[in-house]
Amino acid sequence: MIDTIGSGIKKMMNIQMKRTFPLPTYDITDKGALNPKVQVTIFGEIIDENYTKLLVQNSELSLREVMLLDKVQKNVRIDKRDAGLNNDYYKAMIVTMLEKYPKSTKQEIFSLLEDKLPNVLDKQQKMKKVDNLLQSLSRSGKIKSTGRGSGWIKQ
Repeated sequence: MIDTIGSGIKKMMNIQMKRTFPLPTYDITDKGALNPKVQVTIFGEIIDENYTKLLVQNSELSLREVMLLDKVQKNVRIDKRDAGLNNDYYKAMIVTMLEKYPKSTKQEIFSLLEDKLPNVLDKQQKMKKVDNLLQSLSRSGKIKSTGRGSGWIKQ
């Protein structure tokens, strides 16, 4: 049972995150009512194995970053207000994409990230940001190029 002041919500999310399970989802009905109803769905099994692997390999991710990755695994659109995320989140998305789609090209990776990058950047600046993210991941040994213009793979 979640307490009425809501401090249990963050606790439940942290527990699920530590278990590398999907985060709980909340459906609030009658939002304007005096006593709105909240339906909580707690997942007891893995939805996307790549999400679980990502959490195991990146235990330093913040709850906010995990919440965004959880949206990705559940195919929930990330709102514009979530745009302008930190580089670790973008890198995690790239690695996840390369796990699912090896040999993805820079253009395909750009297509994945384009609407998630800050709106203050123009297309050329966004492309440069993707270049920098790919080079950073490559230098850290997490991904490698399969050859000029032919794509990237997870190492």
